[in-house]
Amino acid sequence: MNKSLTIRGKSNPVIDAGGKGWPVTLSGSNTIAENVVQGNKNGIHLLYSEYNNITDNKLVRNINGITLSYSTNNTLLNNIFIDNKANITSDGKSMRDFDNESISHSGSVSHIGDAFLALFVVGSSILILFIAIIGLSAGLITRKILKQSSLSLRCTMALGFIGALLGFFLISNHANLLIDFLFAALCAAGIVILANALEHLR
Repeated sequence: MNKSLTIRGKSNPVIDAGGKGWPVTLSGSNTIAENVVQGNKNGIHLLYSEYNNITDNKLVRNINGITLSYSTNNTLLNNIFIDNKANITSDGKSMRDFDNESISHSGSVSHIGDAFLALFVVGSSILILFIAIIGLSAGLITRKILKQSSLSLRCTMALGFIGALLGFFLISNHANLLIDFLFAALCAAGIVILANALEHLR
């Protein structure tokens, strides 16, 4: 969804995707307030999104309560997290304001601060550099492992980099940066192997 909207719950509605997929995925400037989001993979997912207001929601038994992917300048206020595996996950400096969030586990409620945020503060240029290193390394290692590589060194490096970009931006789910890097490496290696096999068939 890439248009601005307001999702405001009345009489405590429940947003439940049955543990599959992302029930609320937004990429515009939005307001999500006074909802109950429960039993999902990512309860609320902000993707390439900024200036969202996430307030007074209750996130219950999700794998990730709130996930911010490549999102900036967002406001999270007065949300309650109950028995989520991870309450807030983010891959960057994604929040403009963060206050009065509370977490409940087995009936006990306490306020949480920045220490509870799973943040990987990575700028876009540094991120691309990491992906390039992963792609080049995975490509070269794969080329070395292959007993009969028909690909040139330059071609291997280029394919590794392209594969890493595809793996990171198209295949991975952006909920965990380490897993995303692993996807990038595997995709880089896979493309090098495929290209080498096709070259042998020529």
